[in-house]
Amino acid sequence: MTKITSEHLARSAYVYIRQSTPGQLVHNHESRHRQYALADRARQLGWTNVEIVDDDLGRSGGGIARPGFDRLIGRSVQAASALCSRSRPHVSPATVGNGIR
Repeated sequence: MTKITSEHLARSAYVYIRQSTPGQLVHNHESRHRQYALADRARQLGWTNVEIVDDDLGRSGGGIARPGFDRLIGRSVQAASALCSRSRPHVSPATVGNGIR
């Protein structure tokens, strides 16, 4: 029995790929290949719309702008808002918080 439902598969899957330093990009190819392989795994599990977010390769997580992460969060907020308006029209997306997964 799988926990992945048709409702899950109807949504987009996002794969966030990042290595923290330019040196990791040069020397740690296997890590990057494994991260990209997560998109293939999502497709194997049934997702048809898989978006890879790799804008932040070579950017540290501390104190540096990460446009890819910002885009990922923005998409998550959009999805949560859409889910709230469909399933709970009387609840504001801002009040749901961690209730959407």
